[in-house]
Amino acid sequence: MSARFATTSTRSSRFGAVFMILFGSVFAGMGLMSLLGVLRQGNQDGPVWIAYGGTGLFIVVGLGIMGGGLYAFSRAGQEGKLARQYPTEPWLHNKTWASGRIKDGNLGGTLFLLGFAVFWNLISWGVTGGLLSSGELGREPATYLVLLFPLIGVGMAAAAIYQLLRWRKYGTSVFELAEVPGVIGGNLGGLILTKVNIRPEDGFTLTLRSIHQWTSGSGKNRTTHRETLWESEQVLDREAMPEDLSRSALPVLFFIPYSCKPTERLSSSSQNYWELIATAKTPGLDYKATFRVPVFITPESDPDARPPEPDKAAPGDARPAPLPALTAIPGLSVRRDFSGGEVLEFRPLRNFFTLLIPLFIGLGMLVGSYFAWNSDMPKIFPVFIALFGLLITYGIASSLLSRVRVTSFPDRLEIHVRRLRPSLLKTIPRDQIADIEIKQAMSSGNTVYYNIHLHTTDGQKVTIPTLIKGRREAESFVARLNEVAPRRR
Repeated sequence: MSARFATTSTRSSRFGAVFMILFGSVFAGMGLMSLLGVLRQGNQDGPVWIAYGGTGLFIVVGLGIMGGGLYAFSRAGQEGKLARQYPTEPWLHNKTWASGRIKDGNLGGTLFLLGFAVFWNLISWGVTGGLLSSGELGREPATYLVLLFPLIGVGMAAAAIYQLLRWRKYGTSVFELAEVPGVIGGNLGGLILTKVNIRPEDGFTLTLRSIHQWTSGSGKNRTTHRETLWESEQVLDREAMPEDLSRSALPVLFFIPYSCKPTERLSSSSQNYWELIATAKTPGLDYKATFRVPVFITPESDPDARPPEPDKAAPGDARPAPLPALTAIPGLSVRRDFSGGEVLEFRPLRNFFTLLIPLFIGLGMLVGSYFAWNSDMPKIFPVFIALFGLLITYGIASSLLSRVRVTSFPDRLEIHVRRLRPSLLKTIPRDQIADIEIKQAMSSGNTVYYNIHLHTTDGQKVTIPTLIKGRREAESFVARLNEVAPRRR
């Protein structure tokens, strides 16, 4: 990262902070004006608690946005000063990275989700309560779809409570880096220290990911995308300090190929970053900690570096995670076909809960277009909202209801995909398959879902919409496809 780009990035951060302060001021001002109006005239359209709760929520949210903007403006100034002081060492621009001690982001993520859940529920339940008290709910069949929004709010509240309970159980973990930063063409090493002692039966799983994140669109149409560029997973059978019963210490050592992308802000709407995730299955709530870690090209970066050989690892060191069994892939069944092939079939609704909220959003847009059509706004707006809602609803419903069957024969693969649109039935000879690629299809938080792409020798690409949860699970599926099914006798 050059000093010039760092200065530009700092200016962009300051501009964004100022925008947050102004936006929060408007938000809080609207809430304050509405509150004063309610105090003077009373609430004539419904229960008074809805009016006070709604206006108070706008004020609180506005003040919160303003506070966040002031903090971001101050932090941007500090990072700009450090960028001028260390122009060739961007990892020192972040005080947390420079200290070598990184706290997990569980508490911040939990508080954000909790605040958003409260905001969503107050608004959705307030609107629903207003419709009930006025008798509008049920006059038109479409008004019942408004009940989708409180249901989404209940799901958000449940997720927020789950995250809060997990944070209370495990507290905040800290990742102490052995060297700052992690090195492209080298290693990322250190020690994860938990707040409590954790004894999982199956050990800990450590995952290191390189992620490209970018934002497209503008205004209300802004969408944030995440793509996993590189990923490595390890299983840790024992900790570094088993005699310490007050906490757990997880040794971390990942080799990072020279071909990987370093941590970098490419523009105001695009960046590459790295995250380290530690998980463990335990009775009750599972352990999970996520760290944003610095990984850069440094003078120690070696283009010819190679990972250490497995047989040279010390006993008890982290080992590459084995490929999971196909039975671990949700919604996948494996059976022999009467024709002699092996059938790998994904049933519909396998990712129901993951796609439920996007489906509700699409249906909510359709409901909104109905009310907008009956309002005084220009008709072009509800038509646009309805078309966009139909597009989202159709795409999500198509994914939910898709049934994918891949039949593996010694000489060919038969692919059959059935969903809302016409079915796909394709036969590909094995000698025409040039490559089988695992490609990210979507992500939900830290969970990534993958499709499989087959590239043929004549340049064609066939997509198998598997939506497999997890990179290692997708690798297990591809490994099974690469196996030549024995002929049936």
